[in-house]
Amino acid sequence: MRNYAYNHKPIHFDFRQTVERFFVEEIPLYRFSGKGNYLILKIKKNDMSTWKLVYVLSNALNIKERYIGYAGLKDKNATSIQYISVPRNSERELKNITTDKIETLDKKYHNRPIKT
Repeated sequence: MRNYAYNHKPIHFDFRQTVERFFVEEIPLYRFSGKGNYLILKIKKNDMSTWKLVYVLSNALNIKERYIGYAGLKDKNATSIQYISVPRNSERELKNITTDKIETLDKKYHNRPIKT
């Protein structure tokens, strides 16, 4: 015989993981200075791994993947907000990002790239 803490009807729920239901937001460890040689992008991405994001940014900005900084890998099957650093001189190439899976929410400058 089972004892329950509450005497109510069962609560029906669904734990399916979908991009719309699973949300991850990165919180930076420090404030960005607002000046420096790195452009810090606050990016919202849907159904895309961090590796794929780096690949897309590399192609759109015409820079090598190693020049793109990130603090960690975010879940692919989610809507994620994360911070990415790129060389400041790449800013004018942001217009080349054409996928609807990536949205730039904010841009700031900093004197160091983001690292894991």
